[in-house]
Amino acid sequence: MTKTIKQWEITTNNLVSEFVLKYFGGEIITWYKRNGVQQQIADNGTDFEIMKLGYDTPENECVCCGVWVNNEVGGVLEVADYFFNLDEIVEALRLNISDTHLFFYKDLQSDIEFYSEMPINLRTFSYLKEEDINSGKVSEVLKNIARGGDREELNKLFGA
Repeated sequence: MTKTIKQWEITTNNLVSEFVLKYFGGEIITWYKRNGVQQQIADNGTDFEIMKLGYDTPENECVCCGVWVNNEVGGVLEVADYFFNLDEIVEALRLNISDTHLFFYKDLQSDIEFYSEMPINLRTFSYLKEEDINSGKVSEVLKNIARGGDREELNKLFGA
């Protein structure tokens, strides 16, 4: 492995650390190498745990764990049963997207891409109003389309 690639992996894991602490909670993250040896943050690790510090108990509480799929840093990240590619991680941080938008997008991603006539990505999804998400309007529009309804209503929600 070249020095540049190693530095890229460390930088990528630092970016992931910022992402998972922001969207999954917790206060500290510990990375592990492929052989399970605990490492300092982002030092070429492929697995991690997000912890809350134990204020009331001597033990820290694990919030969730994650791993680079197939140990490929920069590929697909699995954390708490969600899968993110590196582009989505960068875009979520760049847009400072809300947790509501991020997790609703991931939960409905395949449905939205199937039913919408426009390409949907995290940036496009960020245009949705949070009240449309929380009220169930987006879900209702998708169900209506599944029953043969007009796709135009979904495109309007995205500002198209």
